[in-house]
Amino acid sequence: MAKQDDWSRITLRLPRDLHEVLVDRAGVKSLNAEIVERLERSLSQPNPERDNAALRELKEGLDRNERLKEFAQRILDAAHELDLDI
Repeated sequence: MAKQDDWSRITLRLPRDLHEVLVDRAGVKSLNAEIVERLERSLSQPNPERDNAALRELKEGLDRNERLKEFAQRILDAAHELDLDI
């Protein structure tokens, strides 16, 4: 069992009809347990929009990295042509 210190206490306002549905669905569980379970389940599911955005950011970062590597190589090549010791 988790310690009380592992939890944040909040005040939550719900529409009455949603509250009734959650209480009904909770059955023998506490309302808190029902809400926590549902939140954990929804947050663990894939989110294509968020995942696609993260993949786009990763690709952009990799593209920038590739351009930087190409730029650095051009500098090294130019330094070599000028007989500079880098």
